[in-house]
Amino acid sequence: MKVCLNCGSPIGPTDTHCPNCNKFLVSTTKCPKCNIQFSGEFKYCPKCGSPCQITQAVAEVTKKTSPEMEMMFVKGGEFTMGNDFYGAHTVVLDDFYMANIQVTQSLYKKIMGRSTSLMKGENKPVESITWHDAIIFCNSLSLKEGKKPAYKAGSIVDLDKITLDNFAWSNFTCDWNANGYRLPTEAEWEYAARGGERLLPFRYSGSNDINEVAWYGENSDITTHEVGMKKPNALGIYDMSGNVEEWCWDLFEDYRSAAQKNPRGAETGNLHVKRGGCWLDDPAQCGVFYRGSASEQAKGSTLGFRLVCSNMHES
Repeated sequence: MKVCLNCGSPIGPTDTHCPNCNKFLVSTTKCPKCNIQFSGEFKYCPKCGSPCQITQAVAEVTKKTSPEMEMMFVKGGEFTMGNDFYGAHTVVLDDFYMANIQVTQSLYKKIMGRSTSLMKGENKPVESITWHDAIIFCNSLSLKEGKKPAYKAGSIVDLDKITLDNFAWSNFTCDWNANGYRLPTEAEWEYAARGGERLLPFRYSGSNDINEVAWYGENSDITTHEVGMKKPNALGIYDMSGNVEEWCWDLFEDYRSAAQKNPRGAETGNLHVKRGGCWLDDPAQCGVFYRGSASEQAKGSTLGFRLVCSNMHES
């Protein structure tokens, strides 16, 4: 049975508005290449990047369980990053892929063989993760899946085998063309949180109603929650507002006013960007423009991460 996502009332096969609450029904798009269906009007499939067509003007209700991690295609483009408070400026981004969910405790333990989280639950986001922990995990997962790691410390790619006082870390680099996993840049994070090329004018990632999309201080019961239990944004990505904050690649700096292509933050500094707010935060901190920062060895039950890759092919 098809029902309204707003009020749950039954929807007829030809209805374009809910007969009960009169809300416009969310469109469903079907990818002609990989055949998946998803809510929202997409020009490109968020899974494989193929051009799409809207096939019907209703949305199916599915059983709500924590989704598996999928890398969603994000079509690049030009957008205005930031706002009046944070210094709006023009940014151009290349295409990339972003995980639909935050890295879970189950996946982290499977790859790293250990647990860091204070708030236990296999499908909850992993937390108490330092920036270096996240970097090491990205390479470990890439190696496990036969992908080219994005990160190197000197010539070393198996970063879990070296301690942080190893001199190799002084020559740490990112290969932006590798097909391995990495952290998002701050620009990639904000672009995806706002719906990619659609750039929907929402305060939070996917809605102006924070309770639709986020676990935050007023509804979290002072704990993290399983990933993917709230409404996704327009790209099919969950929890970009709330649950746990997410590490970004960038060293923190004030925004520059000049237009930039694929910005990657400051060249020097002591603080890395974190975005999205968490289960403990107020609504303002969960907004798509809000910026936070922390030292690379900071960790706590409020801080996790999400994966990105530049492409899904051999490189």
